[in-house]
Amino acid sequence: MSRPSRIRAIHRDRVAAYVESAPGSIGAAPLAQAAVCRVATDGLAANDGSTWALATTLLSALGNANCDEIWVKAGVYKPVVPANAAAVTVPERAASFAINRPLKLYGGFAGTETALNGRVLSSFNKTVLSGDIDDNDSNKIDGITPDAGDIAGSNSYHVVVIGGLTGDGNCQYTDSNTVLDGLTITGGYANGAASGNPPHNWGGGLYCNGRGTGKASGPLLTHMAFIGNRAGDSGVAGYGGALYNDARFAGTSSPWLINVTFSGNAAAGTAIVNNASTASSVARPKLLNVTLYHLDDSTTVMENWGAESDQGTNKGVSFPVVYLSIVWGKIKNTEFPAGTGTYTGRATFLYSIVKNSGCPAGCDPSVGNFLLSSNLSGDPLLSAATDHGGGTWTMLPGAGSPALDSPETSCGHYSSGLGDMVTTAQRCLSRPQGTG
Repeated sequence: MSRPSRIRAIHRDRVAAYVESAPGSIGAAPLAQAAVCRVATDGLAANDGSTWALATTLLSALGNANCDEIWVKAGVYKPVVPANAAAVTVPERAASFAINRPLKLYGGFAGTETALNGRVLSSFNKTVLSGDIDDNDSNKIDGITPDAGDIAGSNSYHVVVIGGLTGDGNCQYTDSNTVLDGLTITGGYANGAASGNPPHNWGGGLYCNGRGTGKASGPLLTHMAFIGNRAGDSGVAGYGGALYNDARFAGTSSPWLINVTFSGNAAAGTAIVNNASTASSVARPKLLNVTLYHLDDSTTVMENWGAESDQGTNKGVSFPVVYLSIVWGKIKNTEFPAGTGTYTGRATFLYSIVKNSGCPAGCDPSVGNFLLSSNLSGDPLLSAATDHGGGTWTMLPGAGSPALDSPETSCGHYSSGLGDMVTTAQRCLSRPQGTG
């Protein structure tokens, strides 16, 4: 076997191992837990959620320690109803859908299902978690704010928070005990004070708090969309408009992302931040069949912060790994302090479509700040994110896209012979062919 063939085989086996180890496995519905609570937009806080007829509210279910698994009926949900939408207060903006214990949160229900595998993720059953609490964002479609530029007024600082909002994380959240599935997160606007732990200018869509010794925030995020979230504005620097993974102070924040679309998110910093900028911290998210897309090559879509050699041998490492995905925008790796050149912030791309000749702007594999293998660089020619028939918005490849009509592609993504491993697109439908 030639050396290139051996390398391809090694990486194919490595990706296969990751796919097979993914919680719930791709395309398979996890088994329902005994304590299932059902939620609907017209649910009552006094109900226990034991049946659809007794559906409760999402905030009540999240606060009920008996709800191990939460089924959320299609609709638009917001973390708070302001007392006065014209004068939203800081505490109201700081309210979020708070996940403070391991649980499994599933959206996309019609409200008649008796088993989790009876759920059909379709455009008729979208479950939207929105930060547009004053209800004045522009151009909304089915409650979704399409672009960060459409945000108006005083939206939620963070739509969803896992592990607590202040100080160290409050638990060990893993991809086996904590799941978000079938949800759209939209309209988060983290433009608050740049102080506190965390400051309110981090993580407009989702803040994953794994900071602190022995803490971890590594949920499974699957069949999700992050649409139209923002961190910061012209007067406030912001980071992680869509997703902020906080592993500081010897913590861990390494979620699994499978079948996820990021579109229309913005930040003065970037759409995704992986922060391991202090000693002994680990931020190592894994992205599989993910679309992270921005037309402007100068726009940063992901930033990885690591702690450098002044921390001794216990460095903080920010090493996201990206498989079978489309990443179209700038990736920035940052070392703290700068200048030591050991690249504890680093990204790995395997079998993906990556802008800038397969090497994101700013990368230099020769010095080790990026690891690359078997990627494509042709423009995927994606459509705008919109409703293509699935449970969340997706971006379909157009005619001539390298993501189409190849035995080496699946789910609209380059997979170098792994097409039999991932057989459906992010919207849980057969992958498009031809014109997209």
